[in-house]
Amino acid sequence: MEPSASCARSCGPGRRAPSRRRSSTGSRASSRRAPNGTGGLDRRVTLVVDIPGGRPLELEHLLLDVNGTLSDRGVLLDGVSERLGPIRERLEVRLVSGDTFETLDAVAAELGVAAMRARDGRTKLRVVDELGRERCVVVGNGTNDMLALEAAALGIAVLGAEGTSAGALRTADVGPAARPTRTRRDLASVAHGSPLDLLAAR
Repeated sequence: MEPSASCARSCGPGRRAPSRRRSSTGSRASSRRAPNGTGGLDRRVTLVVDIPGGRPLELEHLLLDVNGTLSDRGVLLDGVSERLGPIRERLEVRLVSGDTFETLDAVAAELGVAAMRARDGRTKLRVVDELGRERCVVVGNGTNDMLALEAAALGIAVLGAEGTSAGALRTADVGPAARPTRTRRDLASVAHGSPLDLLAAR
């Protein structure tokens, strides 16, 4: 999963206003401490992503699909745990998955992150709504990711060995590379490097 930074969605009827169009080209990210006292939560870090031609995105939550995104046929991809480390310092990470292979609990325990089962798209969308659409980045590849990908401030569709649904491609802000990745480590590149690498889908 080594997606390019091509935009997979354009504005149109029912879409977001042009001011919210985003391109990863030239984007910059920084982290900062956010004010405490919001709903009793300590919002320790906000990842601020500056998108040319659009308003800065102040992101706090990363919602990750599992099957086909972080795992290949139920097996966690090599290097994901290590690569999520820097990201967890900047964003609160949650796994939100239909758990097709019934490995969600084991994957969440290995990664040390929270997880919830969401077997349909509306459940995933509800998680985004509860956390705040403008504060979420969503990464996924399935039909049940469509609503969350579209609603989040930043939606990233990934392409791995299990493929990507046409709906995910259509509703994401950032789409995958035209050439599929070849190895399990390549597939794990969705979590490669810094959060900027992740959000720019490089």
